[in-house]
Amino acid sequence: MSVVRDASEIGVGGAICNSSGFSEMHGGERSQRDLVEAAGGMPIIGPNCPGVGNFVDRSVFMMDHFGGFGDDGCVAIISNGGAYLSDVGCADRSLPVAYSIGLGNQAMISAADMLDVVLDDDRVRAVNLYLEGIVDPALLSAAGLKAARKGIPVVVIKGGRTTAGRRASQSHTASLAGDDIVASALFKRLGFVEVRTPMEAVETLKMLVYAPKVRGRRTAFVTSSGSYAVLGSDIAEAAGLDLQPPSPAAATRLEKHLPPFVHPANPLDISSAHGNDTDFDVNLSIYRAFLSDDHDLAVEVMCYPAEGEWDSAGWDITTRAFAQAASERGLPAAFVNTVPDMLP
Repeated sequence: MSVVRDASEIGVGGAICNSSGFSEMHGGERSQRDLVEAAGGMPIIGPNCPGVGNFVDRSVFMMDHFGGFGDDGCVAIISNGGAYLSDVGCADRSLPVAYSIGLGNQAMISAADMLDVVLDDDRVRAVNLYLEGIVDPALLSAAGLKAARKGIPVVVIKGGRTTAGRRASQSHTASLAGDDIVASALFKRLGFVEVRTPMEAVETLKMLVYAPKVRGRRTAFVTSSGSYAVLGSDIAEAAGLDLQPPSPAAATRLEKHLPPFVHPANPLDISSAHGNDTDFDVNLSIYRAFLSDDHDLAVEVMCYPAEGEWDSAGWDITTRAFAQAASERGLPAAFVNTVPDMLP
């Protein structure tokens, strides 16, 4: 405490407290109050946090390696927990991370404070929040509205949804998880994208950073399997996406290029059109016809073969054709490999 007090008295601008043993521990509440008192007007991030990394400016104050790389379109990750920062920041998923910010117990600096700050950096194009508790809903609302005004999407994961999760959050970062329904209602009101898992957050952030902005719900869904067409329809409808059938004009164009046993539909099952004898021009004609209607989003779902099972050249050709056709239409597009580990 004396170091913190001395730093505050000589005018240090701020401090990061990595140490644990504060309000997340039984009997540690007094120590956390003493820490805040010693800090005075000097803001402290933490305690019980891994630190802060600014990867675009190469300014990192973290207790370990937490990955991260930045470019012109970057993500700021703000998290109660350190492992989340490490796992998402180091994941080999092509997610450009500008900031990695560990909040810990939020004794003085909250997620809302950090969200407000990173929104002032024009290099930040999306924000990811992992929250175990909401310290000040009013401050978070103000920061969320600021994000909305600037057009910066916020993807949030809320921990502590269950009784067991709430107990764990209390012992992890001393967070009062609060009512799950109320938190979700607040996120929806602020326009936050709420997801459930780290990998769902990563893939959502990539779509938001790399793709053009999705303007509506009209979705063109293409796959190489009837089963994925069925499952995709269920998932799309549950997500509120609109899968309209091809217009008569688009259907007529499709029939000229699809295998004779494939019916024009949305989702579109291209079946053997992606096989080893795949022709790029044929695939491009299929996708151009399918995307000729007015859509807001294009999604292709299939699964690359296991290494050594089949030649994946056909998959490469059809995915390139899909990407080109979507690009020609200026459509945000996503390719989903149903088993990620099999993606080359």
